[in-house]
Amino acid sequence: MITVEQAPFNFSGFRQRFTIITATSTNIIEDGFRYKVVVTAAGRTLFTGYVPPNPNGALVFDLYPILNRLGTSYLASQNASIHTVSNTSSVGFNEKYPTTTDPANNDTLDDEPVVVNLDEAWLVGGVLTDNPDIHSGALITRLFYNRTRQASAGYRPNPNNDDLTGLGPFMTDRTPDTKRWQLASTYSIEDAGAIYIPTFSTDSGIVSIIYAGASTKSALNIASYTATQVQITIFDSIGSPTSYAQSITSLQDGVIHLPLYPANIQASSLAGLSALKPNNNPNWRFYRIRLLTSGGSAASSQIILYNAELSNENDCRYDRVRLGWVNGDGGYDYSNFIKKSESSVEVERKEYETPLGNYGDVSDSVDFTFSQESRGITHTRPLVKQFITVNSDWMTAGEFALLKNLIVSSDVHKVNIGSTGHVPVTIQDTTYIARDDRDGKLYNLTLKLRVAHNLWA
Repeated sequence: MITVEQAPFNFSGFRQRFTIITATSTNIIEDGFRYKVVVTAAGRTLFTGYVPPNPNGALVFDLYPILNRLGTSYLASQNASIHTVSNTSSVGFNEKYPTTTDPANNDTLDDEPVVVNLDEAWLVGGVLTDNPDIHSGALITRLFYNRTRQASAGYRPNPNNDDLTGLGPFMTDRTPDTKRWQLASTYSIEDAGAIYIPTFSTDSGIVSIIYAGASTKSALNIASYTATQVQITIFDSIGSPTSYAQSITSLQDGVIHLPLYPANIQASSLAGLSALKPNNNPNWRFYRIRLLTSGGSAASSQIILYNAELSNENDCRYDRVRLGWVNGDGGYDYSNFIKKSESSVEVERKEYETPLGNYGDVSDSVDFTFSQESRGITHTRPLVKQFITVNSDWMTAGEFALLKNLIVSSDVHKVNIGSTGHVPVTIQDTTYIARDDRDGKLYNLTLKLRVAHNLWA
């Protein structure tokens, strides 16, 4: 008989180190005893193995090597337009679980969990044989998503301890210390718990949250919170607000993505967002995003997307480059690199020598010959690599800390500005300059990005 001693929480991460399951068995004394472990997700078997017990007879099994590959491609079904998707019938849309393994593209919790089946086996007549008792095993069902937790967070970090306190259920590596807005007090929105993000009218992006309805919070290990709707408010050129709120209770439990950056709102066909479009609000000051209770009270901290152009956080001499990346919480964070950017190409060629002349045509009637125009040294197909070098403005320590998460992210995109889609990139090189200033140490960051698609030669 198997007894599960420890298991990860629901809403733990595909990319979380460590994701440990421990178990014990009453049949450990059997000859050649092994724990049988079968891991499945979305109808596919990811792992089957017979694991020897540790010296104390227990199973200690780490799911990370198996689940890590599920988080390598984020939102496969929405990948072409994840940043620039616009609202149609609803403010948000659900994450798909697991991200790369579901052929039916279902998005209900019942269809999507990772299932770990634990059973027993031992030697019978010298042959490793499964325990015939169908009631001896144990079944562990958990919902994972594309988050990362380092070893410093412990072997079994509880999402309740960080995702649903302080900032509420927002999935971001930004904190109130990342960025402060000097005009916040002018509009009476100075809030020690708020997240301030410099944003342009043509910026697109998503804000992600964890959500579970009242009937499923306990089963999913989710802390109790009272959010039932998302509210987006635009403050116009004189600071007057216009708001729209929509219920999120009709969406399925899990991770909900809200395409609520200015460019997403501008492209939306949702009638309630029409009055909030940046084109209808020239010189808008900021957008406020927050979750509300059914009674209209705040149920989360607020995200402030303030107009970077009106705050002089742009450089009209250069075209800005916008990067988005999967953060440690499994959502996306964004940053605009407003200083000079450069594109370059590197060509990798390999040479080989071909025989000169008409070697294959020589016969009793055709002599061997060649021309000086014949090619001897020949290249294989060149590998043409595209690079983009981007530069930030001078940043505070808080902003630099956020961009360190960009540097280590496994999924980085160059988000197209003013059009749809994005280009996947990898970070090849990173340099930064630090200087002391009367307001504190400042940083300037340079990134060399490689476009993840090679040119055809």
